[in-house]
Amino acid sequence: MKTFLAVLVLCVSVMAQAVKPQSATLSQQKMCADQAKKVFHDDSPLRPSFLEWDYTSHYDTKSNRCFIMTAFIDLTATVFNVSDAFELRSYATYEGLNTRKPGEATIFDLLDCEVNRPGHETEKCKSSEEFFSFTDKYFGIGR
Repeated sequence: MKTFLAVLVLCVSVMAQAVKPQSATLSQQKMCADQAKKVFHDDSPLRPSFLEWDYTSHYDTKSNRCFIMTAFIDLTATVFNVSDAFELRSYATYEGLNTRKPGEATIFDLLDCEVNRPGHETEKCKSSEEFFSFTDKYFGIGR
């Protein structure tokens, strides 16, 4: 009976480890952050200086990829893009046009929104909220 309990505890322990999501190591996070910074700044000469640009990075342990999300925001449009920071392959794009009138809240009419996961059909999104939900779910990088 003691042997059975010991084996049962061992099996449950192993199963718990298998289900637990693996976090990126500090070195993986740093490598990803450094690469995202390089990609973002290498692209700087192509961007007008009067526009707001930003980026964030995330190392996804499930896919073993470093993702970068870039954001461009100005008075007329907003664009978000998620790509592999090493391969520079784009996986998700959101483009919205600002339709705000003076004195109103900022509203972006959707121009284009899609997510392209390897081995899956392209998914169209219907809003920025859905875009961020998809990018968080599929790439671990959202708002």
